[in-house]
Amino acid sequence: MLSMDSGKIRFVLSYREWDLGCIFQDLETGKCKIHDYNPLVCQLYPFMVSHKPLGIEGEEAFEYRGEKLWLYYDESCPGVGEGEEIINMKEIAALGVKFKEELDKTDLEGFNSLL
Repeated sequence: MLSMDSGKIRFVLSYREWDLGCIFQDLETGKCKIHDYNPLVCQLYPFMVSHKPLGIEGEEAFEYRGEKLWLYYDESCPGVGEGEEIINMKEIAALGVKFKEELDKTDLEGFNSLL
């Protein structure tokens, strides 16, 4: 899900309406309640892969396996640019494409079976 917070792009699985934070973030500890499960969409965070531009100034397409993709990141994520582990554009694109493939295979019946 894409949301805007103070003019910044934020990506979350689903968000709390009152602060636009992820519904799985523990408010007391700040940690993820479903981290052990680590859904694909969360593996992508703080990045988002789009198959069409969002209309944001300065965005550029990136080609991955013959497909044009647009890569974005959550500007409010404190970990962006920090740490020793670096993920490259191809790794982000691969996760994004995999997420879309899984999402495209999901029908309402399959989704309800997860609940």
